[in-house]
Amino acid sequence: MAGPRGWIFVASCTALLLLWLVHRIQTGRLRSEYAILWAPVGLALGVFGAWPPLIDRLAAAVGIAYAPSLLIVLGGAFTFVYLVHLSERAGEQRARTRRLAQELAILRARLEAAGLLDEGPEPPGEEPG
Repeated sequence: MAGPRGWIFVASCTALLLLWLVHRIQTGRLRSEYAILWAPVGLALGVFGAWPPLIDRLAAAVGIAYAPSLLIVLGGAFTFVYLVHLSERAGEQRARTRRLAQELAILRARLEAAGLLDEGPEPPGEEPG
């Protein structure tokens, strides 16, 4: 980094990133559970950008000769863990959707059996029987 001007630039970018995250949370576009994940990532990038010797020291400590490749390794590991997390969430949502559809079908069958269900228009997406 080229001295104080570079540090100011990195600090400004980090501050803007964190403010953007706060805005996304306030507008409901980002859930707080994910913000808890992204805020430390933004801070870590700011720290590494502001103090490049820290990257060099960490890379030397783990035996990596080219320090910037440590960021690539860490980014890859983070991406892998995050994708596994998203896959788990997608599986949970799929199971929940299936369960809700089954419960709806059971309730509909009970209402039809009791004669309480109107024979109104078909639900969207279904062909008339």
